[in-house]
Amino acid sequence: MLRKDKNGFIEIIIRNNLEPSDFTVSEEDRDACPTFNIKHNKSPLEFWVRNSKDSYFDYDCNYIPFSPSFEPVGYEPGEGWFNNIDDVYYIFEDWLVQHIKSFTEEQESQDMWKTFTINGSGGFDWESINEESTESFNKVEKEQLLEQISQFRDAIIENYAPNERLLLQIDSKLNYLSESIDRLNKYDWKSLLISTLMGIITTMSLDKSSGHAVITIAKEIFTNGLMLLK
Repeated sequence: MLRKDKNGFIEIIIRNNLEPSDFTVSEEDRDACPTFNIKHNKSPLEFWVRNSKDSYFDYDCNYIPFSPSFEPVGYEPGEGWFNNIDDVYYIFEDWLVQHIKSFTEEQESQDMWKTFTINGSGGFDWESINEESTESFNKVEKEQLLEQISQFRDAIIENYAPNERLLLQIDSKLNYLSESIDRLNKYDWKSLLISTLMGIITTMSLDKSSGHAVITIAKEIFTNGLMLLK
């Protein structure tokens, strides 16, 4: 492959806020055609471009996507060759955005379900939620819950100082939680409480340690009185 064509991939990687050093390149023949390979160092993902045996200006490409099987998708175009390297660049950039970035985000994301289900690591004890608690909250319990939700909101502001945009999103979740006290039974509301806390942690993009801290705050507030989160 021509050097100017190979250099174009570096520009696309940088433009998408990725590091060229995160990729390894090599050249070989695939199916009797000269091939330029771009391998992501931290995953099985790979992109490769072939030139026709007869021309440096005929191209096709293939890649391994972020999928359960990590099987190549097949050469594009299906028949013949691209006559412009920009057609390959377009597919390559889509591969970076849709597959490389998605893979990286998945590896870096915290498993919130594990956080909430593992005992002794700051998570909730799901066994303490009684599935037979189908009765509604009484008036005193409703007032107490509303007060606890307000306390939790104040604690989030005090400890994390979310900006206006984040606070609006948090308030939306907490308002829905508050409104649900009147219509949900105890078991369903406690389940909504837990999913709301998970959503708030995700919205705030907290790391594992900070996420556990939010859980601890919630347990301290909502364990009082009604013993919702034991």
